[in-house]
Amino acid sequence: MQDVDHQQQIVEEISRCRDDFWHFCTTYLSIIDKRAKLTKLKPRPEQVKLILALEQGAPVYKARKLGMSTIVMAYFFWKCHFNPGFQAATIAHEVPAAEKLFKKVKLYYEQLPDFLKVGPFKIKTDNRDTMEWAHRSEYRVASERSERFRSSDLAAIHFSEFAKYSLGKEIIDATVGAAIPGALMVYETTARGLGYAHDAWYREQGWNKIFFSWMTDPLAKSQTKPQYFKDNDELRQYAARFNLSLPQKWWVANRLVDYNMSWRSFHQEHPATPDLSFAVSEGRVFKVSFPQAKPQRGLETFSEPRSGRTYAMGVDSASGAENGDFSTFCIIDVTDERNPEIVCSYYDRVSTVIFAPIVTKYSKKYNALCIIERNANGLDVLQRVQDDPKVNLWREQKFEKVGAKLTSHLGFYTGVNTRHLLVGATIKYLGDHHRDPLIKIPCERLQHEMNHFMWNEKNTDRAEHASGYHDDMLFAFGLACQGMSSSGKPQSKTRHR
Repeated sequence: MQDVDHQQQIVEEISRCRDDFWHFCTTYLSIIDKRAKLTKLKPRPEQVKLILALEQGAPVYKARKLGMSTIVMAYFFWKCHFNPGFQAATIAHEVPAAEKLFKKVKLYYEQLPDFLKVGPFKIKTDNRDTMEWAHRSEYRVASERSERFRSSDLAAIHFSEFAKYSLGKEIIDATVGAAIPGALMVYETTARGLGYAHDAWYREQGWNKIFFSWMTDPLAKSQTKPQYFKDNDELRQYAARFNLSLPQKWWVANRLVDYNMSWRSFHQEHPATPDLSFAVSEGRVFKVSFPQAKPQRGLETFSEPRSGRTYAMGVDSASGAENGDFSTFCIIDVTDERNPEIVCSYYDRVSTVIFAPIVTKYSKKYNALCIIERNANGLDVLQRVQDDPKVNLWREQKFEKVGAKLTSHLGFYTGVNTRHLLVGATIKYLGDHHRDPLIKIPCERLQHEMNHFMWNEKNTDRAEHASGYHDDMLFAFGLACQGMSSSGKPQSKTRHR
């Protein structure tokens, strides 16, 4: 009789677990906590809020280490465990991250009691990226570059740290295309730059958007002020702005000491608002951001040519393909090298045949030293522009090897080494993540590209545009700056023959 009662209790408990995620989660799911100890998963208020919003679709932007991946994967695991044929997926930006996340799912299953691991709940396949149940449910993980989900019938998709995806919108759209109607989707990330994640947050897309600041963490409190910290106006203003309690204020002070008093580092790791999260997020080359910048095609004139002034024009050419790069030029007043001024810019997808006469026209209008990149499409533009003897073309002069004669070439060749020169020139005048720009930046095309110019996550010596964006105007600006370099001073320019 006792065995019958026990079996009935098990049946009732399984039924309750199937119908009540919170009961299943808090009773049976285990995690490794911050102290590296095995403990039951006890959702915090912000984790509860996320799950309650999940079925409406929820892009989640968060401060670090708030456990969003943990709770999302717990919820998807629950769905797989109790719903035959349920297909769930988590996509990370790289393979090691995907495998690390999947260890959470494996631990959920390993720590279940035996009655939840037999019969239909038994695992048939268990490897580093797939868990398949006897009742045909599957939970899989992959990096963004995997093709494995494009032909799947996914009922739940978790895009983890999607701001770090190099393929951005492309991989998300392809994976969403593999989802069944009404699939659960979570887009979760810590902000990185002002790329696809930024656009997804600020554009109306019918999503339920949730931002979690560091202030939602109940552990973000300190009862003591750090020993060597001196209260200052910036901390007082910050505390007043966000109505911090004294323990929260001292917690901020302690973090500032950890970050050598860098507010940027603090905002990056512990953002209080979405704007702060994106503006100072990791990876961006430039400190300033222009969230409202909208690049428009065509010519923009900010200042007409003036007598007695010296101008330099940087030209970056493209093929004109509708989905390709932009043909751009940027003209700057370089009369005062310490305070150059952007006076005119052009930005459009046009062929070299159309672009070259435009370059010629405005080079002559400003009597500018014309620095044309001679790589690829630029070579065609260079050849067309040099047909007009009134255009002042910049020449690159260098020794090919020790003891050789000085050689001279029209145009600027962008290679591995010279690319650093162009990036360095942009940083000199447009600032970096520590410094504000030295000049005014009236061109929204340049502003927009500054928003999305990032340090490569794996090769931190390389700066490049984020996936889906461009850096053509930035490099046109960098080329124009070469007009102030020692090898190409506007006042010592030479007409070609």
